Amino acid sequence: MMSDGWWPNAARKPSPNADERPVGERILLVVLHHISLPAGTFTGDAIERLFLNTLDPQDWPRHAALRVSAHFLIRRGGQTTQFVDIWRRAWHAGVSCWRGRERCNDFSVGIELEGDAPTPFTDAQYDTLNALLGWLHQATGVRSLSTHSEIAAGRKIDPGPCFDFSRLLPPPGETLEEAAIGVKRKTHGAQRPRHNSELGEGASTVQRSDSPTQPVIQRFPASSAYPPPDTVQCDRWHI
Repeated sequence: MMSDGWWPNAARKPSPNADERPVGERILLVVLHHISLPAGTFTGDAIERLFLNTLDPQDWPRHAALRVSAHFLIRRGGQTTQFVDIWRRAWHAGVSCWRGRERCNDFSVGIELEGDAPTPFTDAQYDTLNALLGWLHQATGVRSLSTHSEIAAGRKIDPGPCFDFSRLLPPPGETLEEAAIGVKRKTHGAQRPRHNSELGEGASTVQRSDSPTQPVIQRFPASSAYPPPDTVQCDRWHI
């Protein structure tokens, strides 16, 4: 296990919005988010200033008072900034629950992808994300990956329907076939409607399917409704 909590491929900009994890807590989970500031705008430094508490309150009356952070931000071109040492707790998940455990910030690493719900992510972002996930796996042993929409169902929608789970590589040392064991597409009832804000609608009903004949990975195109939480699972990267 690596002792240095800073990814060598990321620029370092330490955020004050972080604290120590609970004593003895291990990193069990990676949480994927999307973010754009202003919404739908993929230029400028507003996201970084949000995490560094340097937004001008006159220009950003709602956002300047927020005290939030993520461990990593991956921009559209793949450039990455790290704001919090992975061994410390970033403030990215909010009210959340994963596998019956609340307070996901305690045991997770948060990765923000610059983007929004209706816009596909870039090849460069997937390349960087896979490199980062490989490093996190080697550094911490983490194998579980989730989304903000899953751990905060009904409250958050990110990373949204344009995130292509099939672009994720398995942890280092495992083949794609091994990583795909147990992955199932799950059916659902009432679909969650398209929504362009950062806030989600009410959680939809999920009907689980255990049929081995279901597709291994399902991509949700931009034209689809939001999939329900826990739509895709993987035995190696739990998604």
